[in-house]
Amino acid sequence: MTIFIDDVAIEKNGSYYCHLMSDRLEYDELHDFAERMGLPHYRFHRDHYDVVVELRETAVDYGAILCKPTQLVNIRRAKRIRVQ
Repeated sequence: MTIFIDDVAIEKNGSYYCHLMSDRLEYDELHDFAERMGLPHYRFHRDHYDVVVELRETAVDYGAILCKPTQLVNIRRAKRIRVQ
């Protein structure tokens, strides 16, 4: 499993967020990774976590790969293809 975090900063309610996603169809390891970072489960949305940008470096320190948002889109598409 590889965990990715993108380099965006999307504003929502006065905070800026990026996205944490796994390349796996199962989410157990992604949830474990997020828990180690201290992310609350309510930040999980369908297939990714919303992460405040201040924690991006922490995710990288824990082993996440910094990527462009387009890479996350490609991962999402690849997962859909595997499911069909």
